[in-house]
Amino acid sequence: MKRIEFFQSAISQSEALDHCKSDQMFDLIAQYWSIYLTKELGQEFELCSLDIPAMVALMKMAHAQVLPAKEVFVESLAYIAIAGEMYHKHSTSTPDQ
Repeated sequence: MKRIEFFQSAISQSEALDHCKSDQMFDLIAQYWSIYLTKELGQEFELCSLDIPAMVALMKMAHAQVLPAKEVFVESLAYIAIAGEMYHKHSTSTPDQ
């Protein structure tokens, strides 16, 4: 598979995730993971929805190291693209202080 094919597949995957209300999903995941991490670490730990796609991409990369497969790399790229888009939206909507 050529590089452009990975990118095209990742775009399709990230667009599919967009249709399932990814912002709401990432917000819920952030809440659940924050509760879990706070409990496990014994101190307040708070994630936001912006953290989730980057963390999922890291999880996919760990998966790729153990079981390398085309789909895992495509999914990693999709989550990285979503993270980039979310960070860009957030940085352009937040006034500089």
